[in-house]
Amino acid sequence: MFKPMTLSGMMLAPVLLAGCVTSTGNGATSSGQIDPDTGISRDALVRVGAMADGDTTLYGIFYQQDRIDRAQLKAAPARLCAAKKQTLVSGEDKALEHPDQLPGLRKLLVRCK
Repeated sequence: MFKPMTLSGMMLAPVLLAGCVTSTGNGATSSGQIDPDTGISRDALVRVGAMADGDTTLYGIFYQQDRIDRAQLKAAPARLCAAKKQTLVSGEDKALEHPDQLPGLRKLLVRCK
């Protein structure tokens, strides 16, 4: 479920997420529950946060790369913006600034208007 996140929360997210990350080591994703806003399996999804940035909203989708379904990841930016009744401006999959602190975690930055 979507929960708004402040700028400081987005900056602290890697630290706060440290306790949330677990890995099965097998690279499998569950076909079980899917997050309705992002379309990403809840097994791979760690956190979704947002912050207003002028006339756009920046969403941060944090996920476990060994559990992600690549098709779900590719479709997530458009799906998230549509779920929020917004238009996709951009989507960028990025490594965390300090990947050694949360191995296996990546972020998808989505901007909607």
